[in-house]
Order: sequence, then structure tokens, then C-alpha cells
Amino acid sequence: MTRRSRAVIVAMLVVFVVTGARAGGKDDLTAAEERFNRADFMSALSIVNRITAEGSLSKDDERDAFALKARCEAELGNRADALDAFCRVIAIEPGWRPDKTLYTPGELAIFEEALEMCGDGGSTDSKRADGGSGKKWWFLGGGVVVAAVAILLAGGGGDGGETPASDLPGFPDPPVE
Repeated sequence: MTRRSRAVIVAMLVVFVVTGARAGGKDDLTAAEERFNRADFMSALSIVNRITAEGSLSKDDERDAFALKARCEAELGNRADALDAFCRVIAIEPGWRPDKTLYTPGELAIFEEALEMCGDGGSTDSKRADGGSGKKWWFLGGGVVVAAVAILLAGGGGDGGETPASDLPGFPDPPVE
């Protein structure tokens, strides 16, 4: 493989990784909602935690992701985490309210408590009041490291595309019947 073909492959991979991370957010949110609807709360929560950490969601999708996180946490009995997730929803969109026909009484009660605690758009945890932006930097830093390693790997070897001499014998003749 020549240096140029390696560089083209690396460029395509970088573009795929960068665009895939951004495009996958909405699809992943839909997948998490489907898992929630099947009562697979742990899988839904895992997906939501990943996509909110990536920081590639639109404002509306981020709000919906944290609302789904709150519902998952509530269903798993993690009241404090559900409360914090609802506070994140309120911080993103203070006027948002859950649909009373879709949310359980327990989820609605936790939301009302979050509304009392975080009605000013704050968070229950002052360390997370920045919206989790630190996680975005880790994600971006990891992407830069992956791209740098790929470029280094693509640039190594060879001396301008010449094929090195080989000491290995060629393929044997096919058997004759």
C-alpha cells in the first residue's frame, strides 16, 4: 500500500468518525427510547449517558436525553440521580414540563421536587452546574489522539511508494489432475 493510499484511507476514517459522532446522537436517543419502552432501563441509561457525555446533541435532543435519563434513574430507584437529571432538563429549558399521560406518578413527583429545588435553572450538584462541558473536552481530546495515531501509522514505512524486494518465494503452481 502506498503512502498516498494510506493517507486517503486515514482521511476517510477521520471524516467518518467525526461525522458519525454527530449524526449518531439522534439515532442513539431513539434507540435509548425504544429500550426504555421495553423496560430495559439499564441499556437505555447506558446509551443516554454516552450520548450526553459526547456533547454532540442539539438543545432539544439534550433536553429529551436528560428527561429520559431521569425516567430511567427513577425506574431503577435512583431518586437522587433522577432529581439531578430533571434539574438538568430545567436548566436547559425552564418552561419544559413532562407529559402527564406518559410519565408515571413517581416520575412526576420527582420532577415536581426538582422544579422546587432547581426552578431557577440551577443544578442539585454545583460541580455539574457547567452543563458537563468537561466531558466534551475528554471526548474531543480522545478524537484528536486517535486521529494523530492514525496519521502517524499512515505516514510510516516505505520510501515513497517503491515496493521492497522480497525474499519469499512466489506461489506454487496449481495441482494438475
